[in-house]
Amino acid sequence: MNSGLLQYAARGRAFRSIGTHQKFDREAFRLISPLVDHTKFPRRRDILKFEGLGGPDGLKLKGDYNTSHMWDPVNEIGHLPVWIESHHKNMAAALKRGDIVEASFHAGWMAHYLTDSMTPAHHISHELVTAEYKDAGKLRYSWLYWGSKGLMSTHVAFEMGVSSAVFFSPIRSKYDAKLTQKIATNGLAAVVKEESLQVAKLGLYDRFLKKGWTTDLAKAMKSQVIPRTTQLIAAAWASAYDTAGFKLAEKKR
Repeated sequence: MNSGLLQYAARGRAFRSIGTHQKFDREAFRLISPLVDHTKFPRRRDILKFEGLGGPDGLKLKGDYNTSHMWDPVNEIGHLPVWIESHHKNMAAALKRGDIVEASFHAGWMAHYLTDSMTPAHHISHELVTAEYKDAGKLRYSWLYWGSKGLMSTHVAFEMGVSSAVFFSPIRSKYDAKLTQKIATNGLAAVVKEESLQVAKLGLYDRFLKKGWTTDLAKAMKSQVIPRTTQLIAAAWASAYDTAGFKLAEKKR
């Protein structure tokens, strides 16, 4: 998902926080804001520092570090749930000892990976694809990735559609206390697997591959996937805060 790298490269530092990931984070912060003591929780602007060049996508520009953001929820292939749970644990530990800078880092990176785990274009196993393409020649292999309806060309096209939908309309969702409780009971990795599988079952990426972006597809993303993603980020942050030993405030009605 776009996190502002294109804007950064094309227009300068002033645009580095415009990306889609940042917009998800802002909405998640709005959801959790009434529930936390802000002297014990990262500021929104500090969390957003760990998106764009400061986040996982920044590694793509800074070097050849292998960072696969893919997660296949059907076959359970990929590392995202493990990485997410690790950031959750470390965020809680940082909050407990009062290290807001480190907590901001883990909050930002965890939110990024949570968004990726809920994005249909990321629900692909590179292990299975690589095995399928292993006998292709170098030129054929490149075409299968970047040619018409190739693996990465369609991935990028889908994400551009999501980014456009998010950019031109507000994200509005409600805090889901039951989701936070489910994380406390089952663990964040298990909840990520369950939530991402529910998204995969909608078949949105298959619909995109067949017909491209349609009004119905955009409506499904905006009404189901996007709000649920912000709820998951907010619930994960709230869970880390709770795990650190701080009491979440009652939601005002």
